[in-house]
Amino acid sequence: MIQLLNSLHDRNSFDCGNYLLNNYLKKQVGQDVKRKLSACFVFVDE
Repeated sequence: MIQLLNSLHDRNSFDCGNYLLNNYLKKQVGQDVKRKLSACFVFVDE
C-alpha cells in the first residue's frame, strides 16, 4: 500500500543501502514536507 509519509511511519529503521537517501528520509524529509517543498510517499508492506 502506498501512503503519504507521516509521523506514524518509523523512519529510523529504514535502510535501502544508499546513505544519502537513508539520511534524507531520517533527517530532512520532515522539514521539506512542513515547508511544502516536497511530498514523500512510502510503500508499506502490511
